[in-house]
Amino acid sequence: MTWFNISMKVPQQRIGIGTNKKAAMKIVEISFLLLLSFSVKVYSQTEIVAHRGYWNCPGSAPNSLASLEKADSLGCFASEFDVNISRDSTVFVYHNSKIGRLDMDEMSDGEIGSYRLPDGEPIPTLEAYLQKGALLDVHLFLEIKVQSNPGLQEALIRRTLDLVRRHDLQERTIFISLSRKICDELIRIDPSLKVGYVGGDAILTPRELANSGYYLMDYYYEIYQRNPSLISEAHKAGIKAGVWVVGSQKDVLSYVQNGIDYITTDNLPGALTYLKAQQAGCADKPQPLRINGKVALYGISPAYPVLIYNSAGRLVSRTLDRGQLRLPSVHGVYFLINGEKRFKFTL
Repeated sequence: MTWFNISMKVPQQRIGIGTNKKAAMKIVEISFLLLLSFSVKVYSQTEIVAHRGYWNCPGSAPNSLASLEKADSLGCFASEFDVNISRDSTVFVYHNSKIGRLDMDEMSDGEIGSYRLPDGEPIPTLEAYLQKGALLDVHLFLEIKVQSNPGLQEALIRRTLDLVRRHDLQERTIFISLSRKICDELIRIDPSLKVGYVGGDAILTPRELANSGYYLMDYYYEIYQRNPSLISEAHKAGIKAGVWVVGSQKDVLSYVQNGIDYITTDNLPGALTYLKAQQAGCADKPQPLRINGKVALYGISPAYPVLIYNSAGRLVSRTLDRGQLRLPSVHGVYFLINGEKRFKFTL
């Protein structure tokens, strides 16, 4: 299921409803305009981060160049990725610090270059990844991994910073790490960098992070479940709050309502669907619409009609129902607000 942000005028239609219902729908439309101006202010601060890029779709793989480009095309705010270093001091984009049983910092460039990602791409260098990123709009959540060789760890930090600066991507990059030592070194080298602690060594309070010059507290979702006040404490301390890895749209709803700044997730179409609906002011009463067993829309208020099209572009159903629908050849799904189609989904 892929999300596209579109807006297209369509004629107003009645849905077999009486005069009172029609008047009520007019009130809903007027209320929507008021709600839109309010909801964007409340929810627009939450951004969606693609965990290792948009990889769980055809033609992509985690931390691949394709996953970066697809995250940008989907409309994600940022793409998260990981960097390691070879024994030849080349920085590579790869999640694990090992390939098989070998530490990447003990492998040559040629050995690493011989491996292929599930989509067939070679493991990309950071140079190639940033070259691609510089052509896109998506921001970067760059995670520096812990290396087994202390000397190469320092080289990884320095070379990563040099490459980001060379491509003029400092303003679009947030540096994160599970290691507080790595984060502190980044801040020491350049206090203007946006640095986020992912909470690998110990859980630090928002005030501790703020006092140490951090930009972001980026914690695993279970930490917020145990400490629900952390988000508000982070904002009081003057830093951002991020969460990883959020799975369901219901959890997205909870974090958005609690004012989280960044949501890192693998469920990108679902998270973006909910967030865009929330920002449009039509996700106040979350209810799912299921078509042929799949959740096509989640978090869209029942006040807004849904238009369902087949692959030939013909309207096959128009409904306010949020139950189970079984329709042949379903292709496009929209919900209708104020006479406009908003947010197309293809199944």
